[in-house]
Amino acid sequence: MKRLFTFLFAAAVVSLTSTTTATAQSITVPYNPDGDANGLIGVTDLQDLLSTYGGAFAPGAIVVDSIELGEVLASLQAQISAFRCGDDVLHEGYWYNTTSIGGQCWFAENVRYLPAVSPSSAGSEVHPHAYVYDYQGTDVSEAQNTLRYHQFGALYNFPAVEQWNLCPEGWHVPTDLEWTEMIWSLGSENFAGNMMKAKYGDAWDGTNLSGFSGLPGGYRYFNGYFDYAGLNGYWWSSSPNGSYAWFRNLVNYNEFVDRYFNTLRFGFSVRCVRDAE
Repeated sequence: MKRLFTFLFAAAVVSLTSTTTATAQSITVPYNPDGDANGLIGVTDLQDLLSTYGGAFAPGAIVVDSIELGEVLASLQAQISAFRCGDDVLHEGYWYNTTSIGGQCWFAENVRYLPAVSPSSAGSEVHPHAYVYDYQGTDVSEAQNTLRYHQFGALYNFPAVEQWNLCPEGWHVPTDLEWTEMIWSLGSENFAGNMMKAKYGDAWDGTNLSGFSGLPGGYRYFNGYFDYAGLNGYWWSSSPNGSYAWFRNLVNYNEFVDRYFNTLRFGFSVRCVRDAE
């Protein structure tokens, strides 16, 4: 559905004799919130605006209800470019799908930010580590070219959740409470897992009605090996629990969303949720 923005433009014409006349016209600017900007993107000055939407004005100071034209254009541009859940989000060179669940806006895929990569033998409860399932080297480019990275993104220990900017500005790693609210918006933790799972082989056959698109990315076990890829998926919250931290997991053999806490050395997947407005 299109909205119409109608502005009154007053054009003042200053002649060589310093006599000033003023004329006024209105111009209707169509704006489609579903994404069709009708050519407004790229409009940077009065001439662009007029050539796009018609009308002719003499040179002079142009105001719209006492607001400078530049401010009006900036406002319109902001409305057109404003994020709407379902739009893709760019973070550290990668575009992420998003989805609305229970009034929250979530990444619909795992974070894959990889400033450094560690083999599974490297772990810490203090220093951040990122892993790529089955990759045992330290070369970031090499790790990013693996099948597991393309399928499941990266795994992180909890210090990485706390110390690295895993989510873009305006987003954050969800708290334990935000996970709970999202899951209960789907009805119950007893069966929400089916609605959160995307299809992945015969053992991971969800409906994905939520749009969460959960995949069985497995984990990096606290004492240094990878396990459960293709079977289970694990996601950190940002909420510590004493010397542990809360996380959620989905398994291949039921529809539950399990809530546990575990040591900070584990390597789990991460999702982002949009900050409250």
